[in-house]
Amino acid sequence: MILANLLRQSPPSPAFSPVEVGARPVGETAPFHALLDLFPASRLLGFEPDAERCAQLQREAGARLHRAPTCVQTLIEQSRAAAAAPRPGH
Repeated sequence: MILANLLRQSPPSPAFSPVEVGARPVGETAPFHALLDLFPASRLLGFEPDAERCAQLQREAGARLHRAPTCVQTLIEQSRAAAAAPRPGH
């Protein structure tokens, strides 16, 4: 907490952008959510594959918290497929 106080007092305040894989809350709030309070320029991106639950989480989220209705594994597979796809002229 001492480091956080020092960082907040030294302009510009740092910004963090943690990624939450599996954004559905289970029990207590994850500790890194405190970054949003400690460092106002921070944003959080969460992935929740259940589209209905993701929409509910997004409605409940603050402006600096964004939930994406996708699975990280799907994103990885799409990236690999795009990288392996033949490109015109190659």
